[in-house]
Amino acid sequence: MIINTLGASGLWYTATVVNMPDWVNTRISKAIWGFLWNGKTELVKRETCRLPWQHGGLSVIDPLEKAWAVKLRWVPPVGDVSCEGKWVFSARYWIGILLSCRMKGWAFLRSNELTKHLGDAKPPVYQAVLTAVDRAGVDLDLLPNHSVKTVYAKVTPPTPPAVGLCSPVGIEVSYFTFMGQDLGQPIWWSQYKLGK
Repeated sequence: MIINTLGASGLWYTATVVNMPDWVNTRISKAIWGFLWNGKTELVKRETCRLPWQHGGLSVIDPLEKAWAVKLRWVPPVGDVSCEGKWVFSARYWIGILLSCRMKGWAFLRSNELTKHLGDAKPPVYQAVLTAVDRAGVDLDLLPNHSVKTVYAKVTPPTPPAVGLCSPVGIEVSYFTFMGQDLGQPIWWSQYKLGK
């Protein structure tokens, strides 16, 4: 709670418009894990600590993933016809046509009445937004809401639980999921070679 809200809160406002450099991600991660373990040996894997409370984790944020989610939070107004903010016109110019290819209901962004950038070079922040859209792997109009928490859950790659573990409520957790779809039980290499 302290790490996610108080410790990194000043960073997220800046992350909405500036890409997070690798050195910042490294320093923030070092500070988070140093605070959590208080300089002692880490007894639990970081991937496990990042899991939600319901799956036995501590819900520790991943700074790079959260920075992508914060940028992605502001994408839905680009596809809203009624939004008239000045920043929306700039975003529509740079990435509107690319977003219209990824979102089904945003075909109006391909209209010849709107100016659009058709070149390859885009400002880095807009390139990061497109990367976040691709990582989310879902049409943003289909999300129940556009909060940072909802978007972060879609951007963060799923972590499969260890074989044989059960969820806290006693129901066995699906072994492999990708983009929210169950891929079933794992096939071990020895079984694959035998044709099973």
